[in-house]
Amino acid sequence: MAHLSDQNASRLLDVRLTSYNPQHDAWLRGDEDGADLPARARPLQPAPRVPIVEHAACRYLVHLDGFTASSRLPLLLASNSAVLRMDSYFYSHYSSAFKPHEHYVPFWEASPHDIVPLLANLSQVRVPLIASSRHGLPLADH
Repeated sequence: MAHLSDQNASRLLDVRLTSYNPQHDAWLRGDEDGADLPARARPLQPAPRVPIVEHAACRYLVHLDGFTASSRLPLLLASNSAVLRMDSYFYSHYSSAFKPHEHYVPFWEASPHDIVPLLANLSQVRVPLIASSRHGLPLADH
């Protein structure tokens, strides 16, 4: 996802890593199929952390897994921004409470590049997405 953002795959995509080691980058090593990237991957520059309260200034937020299920999802849903969540096999205590297309918009069913056409169409469905983020607020408060 950070490589797509680095290559300007969409003007709406701003994903950066707060910690980065090029030796661990599967795209640079060639372990991942580069067909999902517009251009050849290059080393990325780490970015400073953004406090969660500053996320609320964004209309859309992307929720990505790390090494485990993320505890950020309830915080993002409470932000009143529309949340785009990657399809995940991780399960947490709150996972069954959140429903796709009701609390968040799912993506990454085939590849991270799935987000690019989704972002291109978000402006056409902005009102339902913002409304869907408000459905997540009561759940996030618990």
